[in-house]
Amino acid sequence: KRAPLAPQAATGMAQAGGAASGGAGGDRQTAIRLVGVPEHFNRPVALLQELGTPGEFEFVIQGGGTGAMLKQVKEKRVDVAIALTEGVITEVVKGDRELAMVGLYVDAPLTWSIVVGIDSPYRTLADLEGAVVGVSRMGSGSHLMAFLLAEREGWDTTALEFETLTDFVGLRAGVNDGRAGFFMWEHFTTAPFTTEKGGTELRKLGEIATPWPCFCLAMRRDTLDAEGAPQRFSSFFTKLRASCSRFKLHRRLSVRDVAAIYGLELRDAKAWLHGVHYADGPGVPREVIVTTQAALKRLGILEHTLDAEDIIDARVTSLTDEPTMKRHTPRLSSDDEEAAAFDAEEGEERLPLDSAPAILPHIDVRNPAPGSPSSKPGYKEWRAQKQAA
Repeated sequence: KRAPLAPQAATGMAQAGGAASGGAGGDRQTAIRLVGVPEHFNRPVALLQELGTPGEFEFVIQGGGTGAMLKQVKEKRVDVAIALTEGVITEVVKGDRELAMVGLYVDAPLTWSIVVGIDSPYRTLADLEGAVVGVSRMGSGSHLMAFLLAEREGWDTTALEFETLTDFVGLRAGVNDGRAGFFMWEHFTTAPFTTEKGGTELRKLGEIATPWPCFCLAMRRDTLDAEGAPQRFSSFFTKLRASCSRFKLHRRLSVRDVAAIYGLELRDAKAWLHGVHYADGPGVPREVIVTTQAALKRLGILEHTLDAEDIIDARVTSLTDEPTMKRHTPRLSSDDEEAAAFDAEEGEERLPLDSAPAILPHIDVRNPAPGSPSSKPGYKEWRAQKQAA
């Protein structure tokens, strides 16, 4: 029987406390442990665990963001992290040479919502100058993006003040109890909590997009030292990319899946899926590393830069001359008729939870529900039937 996803508190997971099982030093080959946030971007990862080979890998959910995930990688509690590109590059350049980028995961930009508490006195972006910025951890995406916002708005980046609030739950609480003036988090994850989407916790004042691909894969270099490890992880990354491709291909099913699980309006789920582009190859464009470092240095986050070759691990990835970012462009495929039929439906409302199959649990990002769809009888058969239909 396939192990279900472990119950998660929004502050992180106790289940991530053990040593990573796929790394060097073990006498036997056990499951690869991959850590990621409980957000829609990572639905293909959960599906790979649910529908793939039992025991091949474990998806570890971490609500704390890039800083917390990289900490787990460095402590060998997990093997691989799906983390923000800027966070991984910053960590490596600032001295953690044991860490390496081993591929891209999403090679499109990430849009961050800029939000304040429901009763906040701040009404415009201009009002936020000098306000305390809520961040999950120092060095996290929510921290680094504050410098990019300050640069765009013409604020003094050296005057920024921060309050560490651990995770999305803590950030929402922090802007409502006065510990922080505002924070930034991924647009679609934030949307259900904003007044413009019927939420009662946050008001959105604006947004900002990353000028680099948003998510990459990161590992400790010594994890790849074990005999056969490069081939094993390369094979796993190929399977992960295939899961992402299937997720994009079956658009109608994936949109309803995401809307039900993450509490999004159908229209928002469709907009997100249309815009996301998962990496379709093992390589990392050299320009991703060069331009990201240049921006971080300009913002004062980095004092120096490294050669791109020093940031990747060439045993499982390589540098390419491809464009820095890819944005989704519609293409003709066998599911065009299905997509057209779905696009003709009304999509303004939030998908009622009872419209999803009983075997598909709702995962509220405020307190992710325990258990995995794979733990429900008939899930694998149901999804295979839907994909074949």
